[in-house]
Amino acid sequence: MTVSQAIAMVEGLKQKANGAETKIFRYSGKETEKEILSVNVYAIQKGQAEDPYLKENDIIIVPKSGMKSFLVELRDTVKGLLGFGFSLGSI
Repeated sequence: MTVSQAIAMVEGLKQKANGAETKIFRYSGKETEKEILSVNVYAIQKGQAEDPYLKENDIIIVPKSGMKSFLVELRDTVKGLLGFGFSLGSI
């Protein structure tokens, strides 16, 4: 299975995800030996980067994007305020 197949299995990246900073933690079998691979999911999706195959016990971490999180929260707050204002006006 490749990285993009694994992401597709979980129904894609969340809105707040930073796919450009994705990490794969690969353990060699010994507890102390691990490799950390950096992957840009967006580049893979555009065909600009190789889609690496996962190995047994690999862990994929996709961090949150601070800016995306802020913008999504701001959008949701504005939507909530507008919705609240409209329901007050209809009372």
